[in-house]
Amino acid sequence: MLKLYYYLQSKIQTTELKLSQKIEKKLNEPYSSSLFYFNVISLNIFLVFLQILNDVLKFIIILTRDPGISFNIFFKQKELRSCPFSYSYYKNIQKRIKMFSLAGVTAMVIVSVVSSLITNLLFGGKNPGQAATFSFVQSSWATASSNTAAHNGATAQPETNWSQYLSKDTYLSTANNTLSLTQTTATSTQTSEEDFLAGTFSQATTTGAGGVKLTTQPPTTIVVPTFSTPGATTWTVPSWVTYIDVEAVGGNGGNGNSGRAGGYGGRVITRLTVTPNSTIYLNVGGNGIGSTGGFNGGGTGLSSGGGGGASDIRLNNNATSSRVVVAGGGGGGGAGTNGGTGGAGGAGVNGAGVAGQNGPNGAGGAGGTNSSGYSIADGGPPGAPYPAWQYGGAGGGGFYGGYGGVSSIYVSNASQGGGGGGASYASPGITTNTTFTAGSGASFIKISHVSQPVYYSSGIFTSAATNTNKTVYNWDKVYWTNPVGQTVSMKVRTGVSVGFVAATTTYTMGTTGSDAWEATGASLPATPTSGWSNIADKSALLADDNSRKETRLTNGHDKFDYQLYRFKNSATAASTTNIAVTWNGYGEGVTSYDNYLYIWNFGSSTWQLLDQDNLNTDGNQTGAVSSSMSNYISGDGNNYIYIAAAAKHKNYSPTVNNSSTNRSPANGADIGSVTSATLTWPVWTDPDGDTPEYQAQLFAGNSCAGGALDTRAYSTSDSWAKSGLTTGQTYSWNVKSRSSAAYADETEANNCYSFGTGLPATDGVCGAGGTGGTATQYWYTTPNHSLCDVGVASEVTGTGPWAWTCAGTGGGNTQWCLWRL
Repeated sequence: MLKLYYYLQSKIQTTELKLSQKIEKKLNEPYSSSLFYFNVISLNIFLVFLQILNDVLKFIIILTRDPGISFNIFFKQKELRSCPFSYSYYKNIQKRIKMFSLAGVTAMVIVSVVSSLITNLLFGGKNPGQAATFSFVQSSWATASSNTAAHNGATAQPETNWSQYLSKDTYLSTANNTLSLTQTTATSTQTSEEDFLAGTFSQATTTGAGGVKLTTQPPTTIVVPTFSTPGATTWTVPSWVTYIDVEAVGGNGGNGNSGRAGGYGGRVITRLTVTPNSTIYLNVGGNGIGSTGGFNGGGTGLSSGGGGGASDIRLNNNATSSRVVVAGGGGGGGAGTNGGTGGAGGAGVNGAGVAGQNGPNGAGGAGGTNSSGYSIADGGPPGAPYPAWQYGGAGGGGFYGGYGGVSSIYVSNASQGGGGGGASYASPGITTNTTFTAGSGASFIKISHVSQPVYYSSGIFTSAATNTNKTVYNWDKVYWTNPVGQTVSMKVRTGVSVGFVAATTTYTMGTTGSDAWEATGASLPATPTSGWSNIADKSALLADDNSRKETRLTNGHDKFDYQLYRFKNSATAASTTNIAVTWNGYGEGVTSYDNYLYIWNFGSSTWQLLDQDNLNTDGNQTGAVSSSMSNYISGDGNNYIYIAAAAKHKNYSPTVNNSSTNRSPANGADIGSVTSATLTWPVWTDPDGDTPEYQAQLFAGNSCAGGALDTRAYSTSDSWAKSGLTTGQTYSWNVKSRSSAAYADETEANNCYSFGTGLPATDGVCGAGGTGGTATQYWYTTPNHSLCDVGVASEVTGTGPWAWTCAGTGGGNTQWCLWRL
């Protein structure tokens, strides 16, 4: 304590010295900042504090230390001062001071405590503080108050109106002086696989006896209101739907003027793969009304019935080429009381239309098929050979329309044949379980699809006794017979789940993220990202229809043309179980010139062969991979899949050119009495872009039959200077071509031209068909032989009767000729 006193004395002296120095220094300066005053005030406050503390310390020393020591402290010995009081008197005074000091402190404590109690009594709360420990167990589910859940016990009925209550402090409420559980909500609904797996679990603990039942919500069938009004409309595919079940019925054919019935429209039932959120285009066929054809392709009759229109579904756009499901229309009934009935649409083999019934005076029209008919989509009018007598039934619309019934005699309103039904169709590759039959009533399109399902994650049931885990992916229900103390944790998701159900997503060139390129060469480009040229117009790649994107970039024989397709998968490789590929198209179609289908393998950085076929007509190539999905789906976040198709290129022969342009001498010309002539012909074209080589041959007389007088060897020249001719003669000549000597691809000559060298005057003579305008034979089609017995025939003109001329030679007269119906 004495050391502390001496330290305080020293500190007081130091502080006083600092204070006086600062004041003295500032007195000599013209300006004093606010900081100077702050420092002076701070030192003064500090000095006062030290002096108070020093005085308190003095008082304590006086109370506790020997009077002699105290005197020497406060009055230094060097001052030679003596104490005016005796030692015993000083000790007595010290005792009294100690007593009064203790009494004062005690009194202050008592006053503080009593004041506190009085204040709390007068102004404190009405209720005293309380504390409690709560312990409870949910032992009954019998009631249904606001904080309990309805429970069906061990019955087979699913639970309803459940709420989650947790016995944790954060879920306790003490409002209104009562203890209750607060309801919790912890359901995570996700829309993608990654979000779903990262979602928050719902959790609840069971405490009562009985059972716990978790019931999935399996999808039900939703039937879209039937589209039954003839005409065009659209429908949007719901976001979770990847296929729809379709029933389509085409329009019926109209009745003939005497009531001969038209054919029923075709019925198609199929399952069609679709893209979620896409728009599909619906065209409901109309019935034939009288002779008027129904909407969407029904042919028009005269007194006969009009054809029924087709009902169809189109993807991507409403173009005819985008049809993927077609129900053919029925053919119209023939005119007359005994006319043929119309054929049914799409009820034949593979959806072919049924032929119309024959009438006494005309055959029924043929039905359309998937590859031929009157025309694509449209049914035909009453048919030949007498188009002016249109009393046969009209054809029904379809994938290919049916033909009209035939009229065979020129008798008004005679009983003629019925019209053929239009073809029904279901696009291969995107339709399954298809049936083709005839309808029996009005036309319509009906669509049904599954409802939006609800999927649960792995439900985990934890038990101290059994520690049993259960999986709930596709369970209809889970029943736990003794759930006391079980904690149930699970996630809930609506929509299609790639990971939990066998969901399939179909991608086309119309799907977001898709793209296409093309290339050529002896081998595929090394990677899918270099060596390719973009295909700007991908419309022909959108659907399996009659529209094709043909790649023919190479003139190099035995090389390849390639197409590359990129698809953006909606799921990662980890969430995908298999990839199935279907490619539709055609190739060269000859031995050793195959089509190849590849998929890019990211793991090995190579093209992996999926399929090899020889496709001479439109057909499918298929292939699939079902393991190591990370090898086939890019891991860069885009989830790209690359597919390549290849066709080996064959050489093709040049195309014959029979044009009279640039041909000399002209056919049938007399070039005068000469012994040499230069034969020239028009240039032929080559499908591969090769330069054609030509061979020419010269014959005696009016025919190119028999042995040639002379042959000009193959050459790229399109002329032949021929000498050694004889005057007064008729010569004939022809030309054939090939690509080059390396290929046996000759185009055989199907042409023969003649010229004379100073022939005597000879008049032209008509052939067996007619002479001098006098008919000797009747024809129903354009004549194409026996036109002239003598001379050179001109082109045939007219539509019946038909006319032409036979030009004389050597200045002879030209004869006019006619063939009649």
